[in-house]
Amino acid sequence: MSELKKKNAKKQKALIASVVGVFALCVAVLVFSVFFTGKVDQRKKEIQMITLLPPPPPPKVDIPPPPKVEEKIEEQIQEPDEPEQEAEAPPQELGVDAEAGLGDDFGLKARKGGQGLIGGQGGSIYGWYTNLLSTDLQKMVNEIIRKEGGLPDGKWRTVVKIELDVSGKIKNFSIIGSSGNQKMDAAVNKALASAQVNEPPPPGMPRIMKLSFTI
Repeated sequence: MSELKKKNAKKQKALIASVVGVFALCVAVLVFSVFFTGKVDQRKKEIQMITLLPPPPPPKVDIPPPPKVEEKIEEQIQEPDEPEQEAEAPPQELGVDAEAGLGDDFGLKARKGGQGLIGGQGGSIYGWYTNLLSTDLQKMVNEIIRKEGGLPDGKWRTVVKIELDVSGKIKNFSIIGSSGNQKMDAAVNKALASAQVNEPPPPGMPRIMKLSFTI
């Protein structure tokens, strides 16, 4: 029994010694790693603190100025001023005295103050058209007055100014000389408001004219 106890005591001592040795080895490894790791970290930190200087700027190269270009001054030829265009003359007026009696044709003659209807050789320039216009207007005025019961005895004269368009329609008109009789003036107004000549005015004929109606 004593020998068995001795063997067990030796085994325990050997085990304890092994444990102590392993512990000591672990402590040594830990101390070693901490010591060298700290130096490495410190070295890394020291390396990160190093700053690099920027490279020197490239040498300055002088660029020669561009060559001067001589400007050629071209002689400007002054063109003569164009003559100003004459202002368009206002439309001519055709002066006509148209005297009408109930049931009669208008009597046309040249009127002072306007362009005459009679040519230099005794022929009418625009007579055929003014006769057509006056005949149509006479019929309309006479018909309106007839429907209104006629006019009192006397000589009634209404002077109007009319403007024709290219088709022969009266586009503007106004009474510039009243007859003094409202029925007469109203009949002329009504006739001019709806008048339409079947033929357009001839080329060159003034489209503004004055007419006088006498009944």
